[in-house]
Amino acid sequence: MSSSPTIWTTENWATDGQDVLEHESEYEIISSNLGATTNHESSVDHNVISICPGLYGPDLSQPLSCPRMADNLLVPTPNNSLILVLEEFWPAYFTEEMILPWIDIFFDRLYPTLPLLDRTCLYRDMICKRHRKDRQYGAMILSLCAFALIQPVHMQERESISLSNNYARMLLDEAFRLHSRPDLGESPVLETVLTSFFMFGCLFGQQKHNAAWLKLREAIDVATILCIQLPEAYTFLSDLERTQRLRIFFVLSVTERSYALQRNHEIEFKGRPGYIMGWLTSKPANGVSNIGQSSGIDEKAMAGLSRMMELVDTVDERFVQCWNGQYGGTTHFSKDDALLIQRKLLSTSFSTTDHAFSGMTESQEIDIRILRHWILNRLWNMCLARVYCLPQLKNLCYPINMLNTGSGDCSDL
Repeated sequence: MSSSPTIWTTENWATDGQDVLEHESEYEIISSNLGATTNHESSVDHNVISICPGLYGPDLSQPLSCPRMADNLLVPTPNNSLILVLEEFWPAYFTEEMILPWIDIFFDRLYPTLPLLDRTCLYRDMICKRHRKDRQYGAMILSLCAFALIQPVHMQERESISLSNNYARMLLDEAFRLHSRPDLGESPVLETVLTSFFMFGCLFGQQKHNAAWLKLREAIDVATILCIQLPEAYTFLSDLERTQRLRIFFVLSVTERSYALQRNHEIEFKGRPGYIMGWLTSKPANGVSNIGQSSGIDEKAMAGLSRMMELVDTVDERFVQCWNGQYGGTTHFSKDDALLIQRKLLSTSFSTTDHAFSGMTESQEIDIRILRHWILNRLWNMCLARVYCLPQLKNLCYPINMLNTGSGDCSDL
C-alpha cells in the first residue's frame, strides 16, 4: 500500500471505512493544532473523513486539548482515534442567485408586519457567505425563504404558486435538517429563535396547527433562555442587538397571544410586555416607538408593531385563562377587568380613523383593524359566557353595531 496520505470521502466511508480503521497508521494524521479551527476556512478539503490518532488519550473519556470545531463532527473509534468529518451543510442546489429574490419577497411584503431583521446587515452577511459557514444562520435563511414563498401571492403570480410551494417544502426540509440537533437550545443565538419562528409561520400557512404551535413554543422557550423578556438583560447590549431583541420579543408576544386565543393555548410571556419594555424605547409625542428606526420603511414597520403590541397588552394571562374556561384562583378575570379592556379598546387611542393610521402601510392597517375587532369579539363572547353584563352589552344592538363597524372597516380597505 502506498505510503502517501489518503483522504476518504463520505461516499467511500460507507464501504471502505472499516479498512481505514484497520490501517489507520498509513493514513493522513491531522495534527492537534487543527482543533483550533472554528470554521470551514481551513486547509483541509470539505466533505472528507481523516483519521486523527493521538487526540484522545488511552482512556477515551479523557480527551486532550481539542476545542469544538464548528459544523464538524469528531467521532471516537475503538482504536483511540478520531474520525473527523468536515461537513459542508449548505444544500448545493440552493444557490445565492435563487435565494436572494426570495429574501427580497420577505422584505418587500412581510417586513412591514414583521420587522425582525435589518436588510443591510443581512445582505452584507450573504455577501460574506455567512450562511455557508454558520449552521444556525443558514437554517434561518432557508426558513425565511420558505416562509416568504408560502405567503399569499399577487394575481399575476398565481400560475407559479405550485412551483413556489414545492420550493418552500424543500427549503423547509433543509432548514429542519440544519436546525434540529440533539443539543438544540444549549447555546442558543437569536438566529435559533428566528428559525423556529419562521418554521412556525410555514406550518401555520400549511394549516398544520399542532406542529405550528410546537414550533412557536420552541421559539418562545429559546427566547426565554436568552432572557429576551427581562428588561435588565438589555442593560449592556449594543444598540443593534438591543433593537433586534426588542423587535423579536414584541413579534413573539403579539403572535403568541393571538394564536393562544385562536387555538385555546396558554401563554408564556405574562403581564403587559409592551408596558414592561416601555422604558427601553423612546416615545415621541405621537406615541409611536422609534426602536432602531433608520429609514422611512423602518419607521412605518415600528409604528405598526407598536400599535399591535398595545392591542395585545390587553390580552394577559388572566384573559387567556378565562377564555379557555379556567376560572377562579389568584388569576381570576373579573367584570372590572373586562370593563377596563373594553374601555381601552373603544377609546380614542385605538381609533380606526384615517389619522390614526397615518404613515402606515395598507397591510399594517388591515392587521390592526382586524386584531382590534377580533379582541372585542372575544371579549364580548367571554362576557356572555361569564354573565358579565357590561353597560354596552345590555344593548341588544351591540353585536350588530360591532359587526357593522367591522364590515365598514373592511370595505374601506
